Amino acid sequence: MRETVRFVDKMESLVSRVQLWFSTHKRIDGLWISTWERDPDFLLRRVEEALELIKTYDRLRYDRITRDLDRVWARMVFGYAAQYTPAMNACELDVRFVLAVASSPAIIAASIVHEATHARIMHRGIEYAEPIRARIEAICVRRELAFAKKLPNGLELQELAEGRLERCATPEFWTNAKFRERDVEGTIEAARDAGIPMWIVRVVFAVARLGAASRRKLRRLPGA
Repeated sequence: MRETVRFVDKMESLVSRVQLWFSTHKRIDGLWISTWERDPDFLLRRVEEALELIKTYDRLRYDRITRDLDRVWARMVFGYAAQYTPAMNACELDVRFVLAVASSPAIIAASIVHEATHARIMHRGIEYAEPIRARIEAICVRRELAFAKKLPNGLELQELAEGRLERCATPEFWTNAKFRERDVEGTIEAARDAGIPMWIVRVVFAVARLGAASRRKLRRLPGA
């Protein structure tokens, strides 16, 4: 059973890597910028504009981002506008977020700053563990806020960051249970946006529950 779970995890990673390899991509100052979605030129241009904003107004932070991340990937992200994926050392930006009219280059840039901070923290050996999750998020949001203060028209971005900083003072929002809820909601929303039938989503959830149950059993086995 342990080997089965490991095989599934490896397959998930392999699929992501194949998608990444065959995506439309370019390199900017060592960062691999890519997307698997339609209209890749427009998507990549949006990401470039965000990176250029960081480079222009906060060069020190930009240099750290190019060291801390290997890639910025615009793809479908379930439940979040952006996330850091350690296996890929990637800042993943939800394609709907990147394309949204309300997502200015500054807002996209702030998300990259946030996720790059997660990368920096993890590279120092600090895991995204539930007991300290709210503190880690607060650190990442403060980096967003510091970046926003360097922009000539960053007041709106500052206000957004300050609002998220207040949410970081609510540890209940960052529990594993709440993350699972958001994962489910995000998956359903993404499936609807992609036109995927709900019966397929239900099958995926059923398989995921079986996988989670298998993992729980493995943790009870000696040496697991």
